[in-house]
Amino acid sequence: MSQLLDEKQLIQKHIFDNSENGDANRENMQIEMQNILGDIPELSTVSSSEPISLDNLKEDADEFRTKYPVLMALIILGVGLILISGCVLISRVELIDTTPIRGLKGTSKATSAPSALKSAGWAAGTSVVGSGAMDGSGDVLYFHPLASTSKLVDCGQPMYGNRLGPAFVLLGVQKAGTTSVRAALMDAGLACSSAAAECHMFDNAKWARTPVSSSALDSYENQWLVRQNKGGCAGPRFEKTPGYYDQEWAPLRMCQSLGATQKVVLFLRDPVARAYSSFYQGAKDVDLPISAAGFDQLVQLEISIVRECGGLPTGNLTHDLQHREGFATCCNSVTTRLGITNWAGCHCKFSSRPVKCGVFGDRYHSEIRRGIYAPFVRNWLQFFPAQNVFIYVVEESVFSDMRRVIWELACDVGGAELAARPDECASNTRLGKVEAMNSQTKGKEEMWASTHKTLSDFYAAYNRDLETVLGRAVHW
Repeated sequence: MSQLLDEKQLIQKHIFDNSENGDANRENMQIEMQNILGDIPELSTVSSSEPISLDNLKEDADEFRTKYPVLMALIILGVGLILISGCVLISRVELIDTTPIRGLKGTSKATSAPSALKSAGWAAGTSVVGSGAMDGSGDVLYFHPLASTSKLVDCGQPMYGNRLGPAFVLLGVQKAGTTSVRAALMDAGLACSSAAAECHMFDNAKWARTPVSSSALDSYENQWLVRQNKGGCAGPRFEKTPGYYDQEWAPLRMCQSLGATQKVVLFLRDPVARAYSSFYQGAKDVDLPISAAGFDQLVQLEISIVRECGGLPTGNLTHDLQHREGFATCCNSVTTRLGITNWAGCHCKFSSRPVKCGVFGDRYHSEIRRGIYAPFVRNWLQFFPAQNVFIYVVEESVFSDMRRVIWELACDVGGAELAARPDECASNTRLGKVEAMNSQTKGKEEMWASTHKTLSDFYAAYNRDLETVLGRAVHW
């Protein structure tokens, strides 16, 4: 009997130790084992405290299999199923990849650069997490964010129809190199920009509460028809409007108009440096001293507004539009306490400043909020799948290897043009000197060290939140 008891205990221990669902499952399995084995007289009547001998285990096991063949088959089957479940669990764990999602078509592993890029003289490379470095095996400089865990919003059938539209759209952010990249793409004849330097089609306040009109979409198409009528321009069509990135209704209106298959490109820059540059660019709109002292005052205002009133997109446009007045009241209270009255960052009339107005005040007075990237990126990921969102960290790409970025946009992100013009994409000799343009801090006084620390500390938690959206580090 001791040998039979031993067999029972060994079976129970093996099953319980391999259970993946913890104590609850072990209790249920104990009951089940009792139901199965309790009817065997020899086992149901023997005390579990009886000493166990292993000398004759094989002989007793053979006796058990002979006497209870069906039961033994069930036990073997049960153990087999548990082992299979363990393998499946391990496989699922292996699929959870925390490395940066880089490369083509939204894959979660680093992928090889297009053959045209290789023949253009760039060594293939594999990304180092968070560094953007190239080590010689074939990666691209852009990456895709992590896919949203929620279902994409259905924007319906695209209203744009068969109109001539962009292959990709540069969303921003402002002061992250979009002007330089647009100019270089055009100068090299590698891509065809809209006639206007910035279209501002989808961030206009006219579309805050309603889809873009058909007549407006006709004018949008004219951005490229004009170029065609003047002799055309080569390469994939594109436009850049940095104001799209942080305008809450822009992703919805673009999705309704162009469809969720539209490719969008986002350049992200250290938010502290970006804010300082942007302050000088929009200084004429802000009633503050155009100096490091004025910027420090803006930082104090904006940080207090965010902490006490919010002013960031929630991802629910209807909800946020309904809370505009509540935000304005709170914001006015904060700024008045800090010695500023009628601060435009608190309120803005859509009719008077249709492009500069956002849901929560004048965007040109909200330069610090613009650098809280995560909620804005999440807003875009509600409408566009991650594989159609191409992100560059400018310190790792645009500012260090703009030639490579331009080639990737024209010959990779641009898509169809790669097959049609392989020779042009395979040669980088057409691309002349590439320089950063539109710098706003050149010749200006340095940001105060105290301001830099205040702003860096403020952004730290938001940057970590951004990393969860991107699936990689940003090192700001």
